[in-house]
Amino acid sequence: KGGADEPADLTGVGGLTASVWTQGTTTRDAETLADQLAGLGTSISASCSDDSTSLNVGMLKRQLGPVLTIFDDVARNPIFAAEEFERERQQALAGLQMIQQDAPTLASMARSTAIYGNSHPYGRTANVVSLAKIESSDLVDFYHSRLRPESATLIVVGDVTMEELLAALPEALQTWKQPGDAAETSVPAVTTPAATRIVLIDRPGAPQSVIGFAAIGGDMRADDYYAKSLFNSIYGGQFSSRLNMNLREEKGYTYGARSSFAWKPRTAGLFTTNSSVHTDVTHLAVAEMMKELDQLRDETQPITEKELTFNRQYVTLGYPAAFETASNIASQLRTLVAYQLDDDWFDRMVPGILAVKPDQLATVAKSIDRDHLTIVVVGDRAAVEANLRSLPYGDVQVMKFNEKFELVPAE
Repeated sequence: KGGADEPADLTGVGGLTASVWTQGTTTRDAETLADQLAGLGTSISASCSDDSTSLNVGMLKRQLGPVLTIFDDVARNPIFAAEEFERERQQALAGLQMIQQDAPTLASMARSTAIYGNSHPYGRTANVVSLAKIESSDLVDFYHSRLRPESATLIVVGDVTMEELLAALPEALQTWKQPGDAAETSVPAVTTPAATRIVLIDRPGAPQSVIGFAAIGGDMRADDYYAKSLFNSIYGGQFSSRLNMNLREEKGYTYGARSSFAWKPRTAGLFTTNSSVHTDVTHLAVAEMMKELDQLRDETQPITEKELTFNRQYVTLGYPAAFETASNIASQLRTLVAYQLDDDWFDRMVPGILAVKPDQLATVAKSIDRDHLTIVVVGDRAAVEANLRSLPYGDVQVMKFNEKFELVPAE
């Protein structure tokens, strides 16, 4: 469970739970815990994403037993001390001030919120209102009701056998039972936008605009996953992609333009583009971004054999880099668990990419519904609004984030 499983009025409780989880147990206060881990040459960290919460540790093999003993204590016996909670909450509130000044972050949030909606778990963001409501007891509740051993997976990567691991793993952790009942949570399906629109968020005087669009991207477990991965590489997934060659190399509008599929395990993810461009070419860059998509959709500039060969090699030859380190492998295994993928998923990746045919790429291009996109622009409204309204991409809706980080119409 992760941030998408938070109570709607306590958005941010998952992240705070992860932050405070490693700050003391019933037998070790924060200082003692840190000193003991430092003596073993390691540390324990926790993180919370939309769909999962992770407790992580790395160690030398000879320290396996002592480190796992402390790991067991942290996993099963956190105290979520009030003073540690308040310190982390103040840091989270300070972080919100930074977010409000960071245009790329605001643009990313706006794309997600505009597509999923203010009330959707994937559209909500921790905010001053929700963080003010959270108490240390809410962290305890999130831990007991969401972070439960029956839905957990222990991932271990290293020069260690299963027999060695089980011998070092505390019995209490192997038989861990969480009291109480698990919270029942769900993630609603995403709804297709009624029509393409431009969402403009004003940053007065900004010398650059952050632009990009978002569309419903589909499911990582669907049959078209390999075709979508290859299509993304061709359109905007790497330096020599069509999008980057156009906006950076040919037009000189930006230092870089990219696209990506942001997969989600419980409902459709998004296909997004992103670039920062000079304010005076904002509308021109949006038009070029859409033109590159249209040329692939309409096959007026079909994918060439050279492009296909290069991008097949780019994706397949670069794939092993995702498994170079123990941390890389652990991250890949977390994906395997989160998306409930088959054990041979990684073995199928390279053959799957090599088997993609041009007609499958054309199908992917047409699936990105340009009549139901959300185009987001974060920039100087006074300088860009009129030109954006001249584009044939639907209404321009001037929006802002309120104190709850909800997208609402600007005055």
